[in-house]
Amino acid sequence: IIISLLCVSNQSFSQDVKERKTQTDIGVGFFFSDSDKGPSLRASYGYLPNKSLFLGAGIGATFFFPQKGGQKAARIPIFLNSKYSLALSQSSSLIVGLETGYRFFSKWGDINYNSFYAMPKAGVGYKVGKRGKNAISLMVTYNRDKRNDINTFENQLGVFIEYCF
Repeated sequence: IIISLLCVSNQSFSQDVKERKTQTDIGVGFFFSDSDKGPSLRASYGYLPNKSLFLGAGIGATFFFPQKGGQKAARIPIFLNSKYSLALSQSSSLIVGLETGYRFFSKWGDINYNSFYAMPKAGVGYKVGKRGKNAISLMVTYNRDKRNDINTFENQLGVFIEYCF
């Protein structure tokens, strides 16, 4: 209920709902962990029920390069993307969100990393363009990844820049 009230009352920096009900986000970033690191590309398309809330779906690709043993792997996530923005000023906003979905991994030998995941994220966004209809966001993400090959969990941090239009 509280989140719903915030969504209705907040005058956020997201797109003007009267003019635009949909939004596309494209993000480029990098993941870091104890055993792997790699670049990532994500794209999502969604609906803006109000000025603060974004609900969408997307697909991405991440390429992991091992730091301590292991093997190279590609990850293809298909996900639901939700973000809430809280205006800090006329041109900037605090953003929190959650990406949930299923990741398909390339298989290397007998290793299978396919799994469901939930990835919280937070950051700041800035309006860009002549009329401020687009935005650039700087986001930090967290993920706790299950490693089936060694039956352990691994913490991963990601840093992303997103362009929203």
